[in-house]
Parts: sequence; C-alpha cells; structure tokens
Amino acid sequence: MTRGTTTAPGEKLDSNVERMIDHYNSQVDVFKDVHPGGDKSTKARAEAAKAFVDLDPKKFSWDRANFTDIAKGVRYREGDRLVLEATYRPFHRRWVEAGRRLNNTVYQLPRIFPNADAENLTIGVHRRSAAEFAFRGAHWYSDLPDVDVWVDPTPSFPRYIYDLAPSADAAQAANAQGELFSDAGTDSNDTDGGDSGQPRRHNVTDHALALYRTLDSKIDKDDVFFYVYGILHSPDYRSAFAADLKKSLPRIPQVDNAEDFWGFSNAGRELAELHTDYEDVEPWPDLAYEYATGADKDDPATYRVTKMKHPKVKLDGESVEDRTRIIYNEHITIGNIPEAAYGYELGSRSAIGWVMEAWRVRTDKASGIVNDPNDWATEHNDPTYILDLIGRVVTVSMRTIEIVEGLPKLSL
Repeated sequence: MTRGTTTAPGEKLDSNVERMIDHYNSQVDVFKDVHPGGDKSTKARAEAAKAFVDLDPKKFSWDRANFTDIAKGVRYREGDRLVLEATYRPFHRRWVEAGRRLNNTVYQLPRIFPNADAENLTIGVHRRSAAEFAFRGAHWYSDLPDVDVWVDPTPSFPRYIYDLAPSADAAQAANAQGELFSDAGTDSNDTDGGDSGQPRRHNVTDHALALYRTLDSKIDKDDVFFYVYGILHSPDYRSAFAADLKKSLPRIPQVDNAEDFWGFSNAGRELAELHTDYEDVEPWPDLAYEYATGADKDDPATYRVTKMKHPKVKLDGESVEDRTRIIYNEHITIGNIPEAAYGYELGSRSAIGWVMEAWRVRTDKASGIVNDPNDWATEHNDPTYILDLIGRVVTVSMRTIEIVEGLPKLSL
C-alpha cells in the first residue's frame, strides 16, 4: 500500500470544535438574558459569568479569557477558526484548532504560522522545566509545533517571523546586542511571505550575518540557520557546554574557518531535510514483519494501532524489553530493529520511543474526547502509515547518527 492524499482532514476535530462553539454561544445568550445590565465592570461580570455558565468539561474547556468574552457578549464564529497541520510530539503530526479565540495561550505561534498557507521551519530545543534547561537535543519542524512538543516546555527558533513591523530603535538594539535570532532585526533578505499573504522577515539578524561573512562572503542567512542546527547536534558542543546548558538556552559558538562553518551548515541542512521530510524516507530495509496466522494484509483493520510495546525476554534471570522487536498489534510484530537506532534521542526518549508513545489511542478524562491516531492514517488514505512510520524513523535514526558522527571537530 502507498501513501494517499488527504480526504477529510480533521473531520472529528471539526465536529468537536463546532459542538464546543455552539455550547459557548448558547451560554453567551443565556447569560445576557439573565444578566442584561451593563452597569457592572467587565471584571465583575466575568466573575458572575464564571459562577453562572455550564462548566461541564465535556462541552467546553473554560478559562478566564472565555469568562471575559461571556461578560462582553462576544460570540465565537467560523471566522475565529484556524485548522492547521501541527507537530504534537516528535514524528507525530495531527490536525489542530489553532484559532486565537479558541486557545488559552498561543504565545508567539501566530507570528510563526499565521495561517494555513504560511511556510516556515523551526528549531525546537528540549527544556525540562522553567528552572532547569537540561539540554538533551534539538529537532526541526515544518509545521505548527505544540508549545510542549517534548512534553516539557519547548522553546522554538523559527526561520521567519511573520507580520512584523518593529520600530527602528528595536531593530538597532537587536543588532547592537549581537543577537543571533531576533524578531526585531531588520533583514536585507525580506520576502513577501509567499502564499501566506502576510509579510515576513528572516529571523537571523544582520549583525550575525556580518560576523559569519568574515569567514566567507557567500554565506547567507539560511546558511547560518542550518549551521545552528548542525552545531546543536555536535557531541563536542554538548560536552563543552554541558554545565551552561543546564541553566540557560543554547549560545552558538562561531567557528574560526569557512571549512568548518560549511561542514556544520551542510550537515544541519541535511539533518533538517531528514527530520522534516521523514514521511518520504524509505523504511529501514532490514526490518522483518511477522504476521499472525490469518492476518489479512489487504484489510485496513490489520494495521490499526492501540498501543505498541516491546516484548519481554529473559536476560541473566531478569525480564527485560527486547528492543530489537516491537509488538505493533495483535496481527503484526516488527523485528530486526538495530539497537544502534535507539542512540538517536530527543529529550527523554529515543526517536523510536517517541513514535511508540505518541501513536496510541488515548481518552481525555475531562472531555471524554478519544484521540485515535488511526484517524490520521484513514484521513490520508494510507492504512499502513503508522507501520511504515516505524521503519522510516529507524532509517532517520540511523542516518542521523551517521551525519552526527561526520560533523567537524569543534575546537573551543
């Protein structure tokens, strides 16, 4: 079976969001009838709304912004919606409702992916908590990233900033401080934003570009951006700055010659392509697929996932996981997985571990909404999507390790 095209993107998402909007709007109308007076402050009316509305989490997920909207009589409409393809966890894409009114806190994400036509690339880094950075890797996203992609907070550094109109003073300050990335920096390589219909500018500052052009005048801002991704994968970098990376966001050193710069930049570009286009990578060719007796390879139900796991084996009298095999479901077991593939880690898990953890059926306790990853395969006319994904991520892991091992030595 081959990958198909999207048929009905986010059908269940649409249904849930429309039901949520209908419930919210009904509460606006009822509250207005019961509390018609406008003599109270918005804050007081918001408190009254909080005490009045139906707070059933199966109907709507409330927060203070919604109570303020109720107090003001604001109704939510179809125009408030923004359905995007997003990265929820590493190697796990899903449809999301990203409308600003329908989300609690969106931070700067609308400036990275303002609409469904916006194109961008983002470097996400792992941060264990607000108090401890504990750097354990970087990953690349070509769609809207969740603010907690790796479960913990995930600071993101985009290639472009959209719809930006900084003051001249702010732009000068960004360059004067020697920042590598800054949403206030002016850019000699501004573009029109492509199909997004909104202006955008490169997030690498002119000051940073000037510094790197002392190594080679042909270097452009994209080259610097990919150089950063290459450096973040350097074992020398992680080792040399281990103590600092436990306390703060990464600071990127500048190499002292063009050869090393291009070594890191070209490797970063290759890693970015690999990590972004992982769905187009060929599955690892040496994997073995064992089908249970009677399993029908032409039946889409054969490829449905509930929760993947490693089988247990006895080793020195103890029961341990056999990571060379994955029990995909009751019909299929994947074997001959190279142990080395688990060496590609993102935060607290290997890339393979993230696929096993993220692609399983879950039910949200509060709302009762079932998150079924098989819907993604169905919507893309690709019953074997998740099964193939395991093989693709094995390939990505092995290739990533190979590229990292070939990075230049970082002399610090």
